[in-house]
Amino acid sequence: MPRGMQLVPFISFIWCSRSVVRNNGRTLPFWDPWRQERPTVRARIISSDSASHPLDEKTTTDAPAKETQDAVFSNRRVLRAPLPSIASGSLVEEEQTTNENPLFAGAGTVERFYFGGSVPIEHTRLLLDAPSSVPIHYAIQLLPDLNPQRTESDGRVRMVFESGHIDAIEEAEPELSSDVAAYPSVTFSTGNSWQQAAEEYARIVDRQIANADLESTVARLISGKKAGDQKIGSG
Repeated sequence: MPRGMQLVPFISFIWCSRSVVRNNGRTLPFWDPWRQERPTVRARIISSDSASHPLDEKTTTDAPAKETQDAVFSNRRVLRAPLPSIASGSLVEEEQTTNENPLFAGAGTVERFYFGGSVPIEHTRLLLDAPSSVPIHYAIQLLPDLNPQRTESDGRVRMVFESGHIDAIEEAEPELSSDVAAYPSVTFSTGNSWQQAAEEYARIVDRQIANADLESTVARLISGKKAGDQKIGSG
């Protein structure tokens, strides 16, 4: 299987308060096994005395991720790793690499990467690496000075979004309209069009049900039911 899109965000920031260290001294990348390979995480903590403390991969754990809604079930997982020797005033560098496998012809993905955070961010770098045949569409919000750099070689295209210092961001106003950007971000997607994705998915569904005896199944479910709403609620 050809290698699909690769997402490599890098950020560096300084922990500035003890409460932030206590609550956020860990790295938490999420991933979906059905379409993504297990992410790799690299991190380094540079303490106030200039000593370097790299993240020990052996401390990384992999567990099911808790969904935000109780009625939602998925195989989404999360990697957890404690940041070593974290303390107020430490410089933190994190890099997470995620590879996405191709799904089917015409299919794509939509992702959003946020710049900034609850602490001042010194440097952020988002790298998108994909086959040249994969179209990459993107939208930049609340980052007027961000200028992506695009290069192409050896059959692959690379797009780099790089940002410098960003002050700590306050909590967004609640109940904002969905079309109003709350935080600086880059939203990107692949795939040619929704129509092509829908057509390819429909073909997959049609192949699955081609030999299914749906008429007899439907007849059995609606047997004895006369009202339309009763038929709809059958099964």
